[in-house]
Amino acid sequence: MSADERLDQSWLAEPSSLVDPVGQVFRHEGRVLRGVRPPFVDEARRILECARRDDWFAHGLVPTWQTDLATPEYPLVLEHEQMPFVTLRAEWPAEALRRAALRHLDLSRRVLASGYGLKDAHTWNLLFRGPVPFFTDFGSIRPAAEMNWEAWQHEFRKYFLMPLRLFARGDSGLARAALREHGPGVGHWLVDHRPDALFGEAESTAPASSRDPDAMLAALQAMVEALTFPHETSQWTAYEQPGTGPATQELRPKDHLVAKVLDRLPFASAIDLGANRGLHARMCAARGAAVLACDIDEACLDAMFVQAERDRASILPLYVDVVWPLGPSGPFGAIPPAHERLRCDLVICLALVHHVCMRWQFAPSAFVQGIAGFTRRNAIVEFIPAHDWHVAQWALPIPPGYSSDGMQAALSQVFKRVERLTSEPAPRELFVCEGKR
Repeated sequence: MSADERLDQSWLAEPSSLVDPVGQVFRHEGRVLRGVRPPFVDEARRILECARRDDWFAHGLVPTWQTDLATPEYPLVLEHEQMPFVTLRAEWPAEALRRAALRHLDLSRRVLASGYGLKDAHTWNLLFRGPVPFFTDFGSIRPAAEMNWEAWQHEFRKYFLMPLRLFARGDSGLARAALREHGPGVGHWLVDHRPDALFGEAESTAPASSRDPDAMLAALQAMVEALTFPHETSQWTAYEQPGTGPATQELRPKDHLVAKVLDRLPFASAIDLGANRGLHARMCAARGAAVLACDIDEACLDAMFVQAERDRASILPLYVDVVWPLGPSGPFGAIPPAHERLRCDLVICLALVHHVCMRWQFAPSAFVQGIAGFTRRNAIVEFIPAHDWHVAQWALPIPPGYSSDGMQAALSQVFKRVERLTSEPAPRELFVCEGKR
């Protein structure tokens, strides 16, 4: 067996890289590699040179370079800059979906000016580094002469424009349902067969494309940029959390306690579940981590995304329901579930346990199992007991084992060391969990 063949066998094929005739994406020694098949090698080299010359990377193409690796099946191997997380459009806030759409359109116009096109107009070719999207499918770049612009426009409409319009119309629930659809689904069927049922006759058409694709792309850009999303006030947008300023005097005693814990815990990535306006996500980002700020409030998510963009922070807000996270998806379930894709060194879960356990009647053990999948190592969990002044007003039954001792016992089943700290306001407590079992 040759050295090349041994190397080939050590590569781990990306499960979701299923339908690219140009090549195959692999993981190898912590790197993201794309093996290019022999018929496409010369063209791939030309495309890579064009990307450098015409600055496609500044317009959203994932940084890519040629390696010195090779196998008989893949005589050319490219390497892509690795993105910190694999996220799906069903998890993106409306503002993130808008930014991804504009990035796709901008890059499409850029490659079109060089004689190429992005043959796929769906969302699965975009990943985020913080709030910045990157187009990751090098194999989707094809000569412009091969492009079917009518089909491209329809695909863009289905995967980007339809949910964006629903968000803009205030139908966030319907938008979220459509975003969870990969191939088949009611929302996609309506776009294919009855667009007027979704948008009305006036909005059921899109810009013409076949004669002037650049004009079509420009028209779509203007359409996406002009959308406005309603930011309705909810119980979460009015939630008491310090504002967006950096001043430490804004922080509550609990937040100072969290800051001290963050200073002593090692983590390169963190996921804040129930992030609200993102205070603790910003604390983690300030310590150099790649951060996911998760919530289910659309207005909070959009506001966090806009602020992360403005601050150039390494924070990506995501729509993640702790009770109902996304499971495996894509063709043949090739895309892993949220617990695998979004797993971080640290999970932060503050002011959330009482909402989940009391309203759903879950025991602490169920809650802990639900959040444990999001961390590789450590966790910071706030516990709010049933006799807390805020929770007591709900007058709900107390779930089995819902107590500070019950929470500590549940956390101790998952973590090697659990420290219990007095939080504020009393009788709330903070559990610092280290060393996942």
